[in-house]
Formats: sequence, C-alpha cells, structure tokens
Amino acid sequence: MNAPPIKFQLSEMPSLLDSLLPDLMRQYQVPGVSLAGIEDGNLAWTRQFGVRSIETRQAVTVNTIFEACSMTKPLFAYAMLKLVEQQIIDLDVPLVQYLGRPYIENEPLHQKITARMVLTHTSGLPNWRPEGRDSEVPPVLHFEPGSDFMYSGEGFWFLQRVVEHLTGAPLDQWLDAQLLCPLGMHRSSLIWRDDFDDYAAGHNKNGEIEVEHKPFTAPNAAFSLYITPSDYAIFIAEVLKADRSAAYSLSEAMLSQMLAAHFEAPHNVSYGKRTRRGLGWMILETENTTYHGHGGANRDMFRCVCQFDVKTRQGFVLMTNAGSGENLREEILSRLY
Repeated sequence: MNAPPIKFQLSEMPSLLDSLLPDLMRQYQVPGVSLAGIEDGNLAWTRQFGVRSIETRQAVTVNTIFEACSMTKPLFAYAMLKLVEQQIIDLDVPLVQYLGRPYIENEPLHQKITARMVLTHTSGLPNWRPEGRDSEVPPVLHFEPGSDFMYSGEGFWFLQRVVEHLTGAPLDQWLDAQLLCPLGMHRSSLIWRDDFDDYAAGHNKNGEIEVEHKPFTAPNAAFSLYITPSDYAIFIAEVLKADRSAAYSLSEAMLSQMLAAHFEAPHNVSYGKRTRRGLGWMILETENTTYHGHGGANRDMFRCVCQFDVKTRQGFVLMTNAGSGENLREEILSRLY
C-alpha cells in the first residue's frame, strides 16, 4: 500500500511519522528505522520502528546502534575545526606540510590540497581509489585542487592521517576524548565495541541480511561511526546551542565558518532546493530558509540522513538498516517543507 503524499514541517514530524513510516517500510522492505528529533536546540523526541534483524526479530529500541555512514564526516569536521582554533592546523595550509611526506607519490599537484578543500569536497580526489579504499595503488587526482567539486571519502582519509599525525593518537581515541565523551555520547564510536549488543544488522535492498559484513575495527573519518540517532541528535544540539564556552565547543566565529557556504556544488538542486557546501555540511537553500545536513550510505546495508534549521533550532536524524532505506529516506525528504 502506497503512503499518502503528505507534506509536513519539521515540527509536525513525530505524529505524522507514526502513520507514514510503517507503510513506507513495507513498501521498500526496510526492516528497521530509528529517528531522533531536535526542538528548541535539544533532543526532544525519538521514534523506533521494526526490527534490528530479520533473523532475530528483536525490536529496534532507542539504544539500537546503527552505522552513521557518511554522517561521520560532519562530526569529524567539527572536532577537527577545534584544532584549527587551537592553531594546530590551518584550513588553508597544504596538508602535506603537516604530514611531512607525500600522500601520493610522484603527483606534485596533490601538494596543494588543504583541509578546507577536503571539507568542501574540492580536493580533486575521488570518493575512493578504483581498486578499493584499502588498495596500495594510490588515488588519481581528477582536477586541480580547489577548482571543482567531487565528493571524496579519500580526502577525509587524507585529512585523518594528518590529524592522527598532529595529535599523536588514533582517530577513535582522540575523538572519544575530544568530543564524544565530553558530550555524553556514550553510544557512539568510530570502531566496533563489544558492548554494542543492541546493534542493527545490515540488510540489502531486498530486505535480506548481509552475513558477510565485518565490523569496523579501524577508524575512518569518512564512514565508520557507530551511533544511535539520539546520540547524533546530541551532536546537532551542540552545533545549535548558543553557549559556546565549553572546552570542546567551537567558538561562534569558527562555527559560523563551518556553517557558511564555501562552494556551490554542481547539479545544485536537491529536493527542490539550491545546494552548497559548508565545512563538512551540505547546505540546502530555499527562498525563505537554509537547512544544513548530510546523508549516508554504507554499501548495500545502511542508509541515513540528518537535517537541521539553524534559525528555528529544529532538526531530525533518521537511520535505517537496509540499502532500500534510500527510497524511504528520499520519500521523507521529498515530503518535508
């Protein structure tokens, strides 16, 4: 049964989701969905639907861990910008100067890549090298850094190497200490933890469980975040809060830089909105409002999205445990606003 073509505002989401999502989950064969909502800059509501696994039939709960996929990138960017404030790294200094060695041998052009270019996906690096992200074969630069747009997980991997070199710690340990623990995001990690017993198994687009998927045991700034929607909403609340005095918080000036539009992406209409890139965020612009957000997709198993309005201090986080969650996600986004 097709869901009715309901249009709604962020503030109307909780009640409408109760009637909308069960039909969408059946239509697109999505086993489990979890959401968290932000109102007045704070975590205000949660919703859980379906099961963690079609095999165990255990229900999704507020504590169920999902893969945040590419929604890892804004969280990493926020923590990294604190290093900019501390003058440990500069947004516009080539990253190889911090790394102390080439990232790509025999490719002088890549020595122009900066943190700002990575965060706006203008580095010229591909999403991942053709032979796979773990390949020894180096990536190929597609254009002069800073001159064009190409979504790039590889760029975040490059920047991760620089951050780990500068901090002297593995990224997961550094992020835990700098942001996750201080914010009370205790159901979050860049690597698998044995206490993630309430974990949502990944399913393909036919709703079948992916049995070969292995947990992430090494951190990756581009995609390896394990988290609940509620914990991710805590991070968005941190971005939205007026008090910037906490040691882990970005200053108002730095946060403004993060949220500002630095580059207008090609194919710049998404869900009927103009799209630009901030430092780690996608920016969606309508005639009256600007929304920030990010989506995520890990293989054929997890799909997620977050979005928030800086002015109204409202937002939401949606996570699913199936590749077909992409269709559900697009349905929800197309009905907003």
